[in-house]
Amino acid sequence: MSYPYLKTKFKKNLDEKTIEIINSYWKIENGIFINSPTKLRNELNITQPKLNSIVKKNSETKLYIDDCIQCKKNPIIIPVTSQSNAKKEIENTLFRCGTCDNSLKYVLNEYEYSKRKSLELIYAFKCKYWTKLTEEELNVLKKIIEYDDYRLFWKDFIQKDKNYYYPIIHKLNRFSLIDVQRNPINERASTVNFLAGLKKELGIKRKNKNIHTESSLNFYLPKRAQTKNTDPNFSKRIVFDQNIVIKAGTEYICSVWYNLDGSINFKMKSMDDLMGMTDESDDFEPKLIGEFIKNIKKKMKS
Repeated sequence: MSYPYLKTKFKKNLDEKTIEIINSYWKIENGIFINSPTKLRNELNITQPKLNSIVKKNSETKLYIDDCIQCKKNPIIIPVTSQSNAKKEIENTLFRCGTCDNSLKYVLNEYEYSKRKSLELIYAFKCKYWTKLTEEELNVLKKIIEYDDYRLFWKDFIQKDKNYYYPIIHKLNRFSLIDVQRNPINERASTVNFLAGLKKELGIKRKNKNIHTESSLNFYLPKRAQTKNTDPNFSKRIVFDQNIVIKAGTEYICSVWYNLDGSINFKMKSMDDLMGMTDESDDFEPKLIGEFIKNIKKKMKS
């Protein structure tokens, strides 16, 4: 049986007519209900409250979404009470069965979180979650993939209408079509990841990136749980998505700070870039660094 599907448990001693009505109400194919409540009401010549009563009082129905991505054995099951309730749950972003979900009450470490998020991205791609988006939401997703640079996307679009873009980005992240990486200090979004397959699936050509002569260098390094004397205390594999040129003879500010989880952030930025930053561009800066930049500007002006 292909997902999504429903299983209904009937109360005892029901007549065939009632069972037929309930089965008609829950009949679904390819995630679409065949008989709308309006259609059934007109055919049966009954009111909506009466139809609701027949379904809810005489049966219990569970919605089967997909296989759990954690154990790959148990299906994801959600109790539903109406078609509208089921439609919302079909678009749910649950990725694990109840058993596995209860066993994942907290994130053990960055590796485990990254592994689980990768599974969710793959799941969302497999189930083509982009088909659940409105045209406007899909256009934002396409533009994010085209830019492949959250800072530039923020500058060109988000900062001009945050009330419009932030809810859409939140939904894309909730649907695991993208993975929003946030600064561990101030929780501000810093980068956005997505599966490379989305580019081809959505027919997107990447926007050509400009190479800045003086680019800032900013990355997060998790603390290693167990290290030998010869091992570094902090390490991470990093792949840069554009060329970074360190210009000779240019003055740079280098900053390192500890996060609450024991990890560290490293940032290097040229003085010229710091002086050219606006207050709005501080959205990407950790709070302590943002204050440091403001103090630098004050000293340079005095």
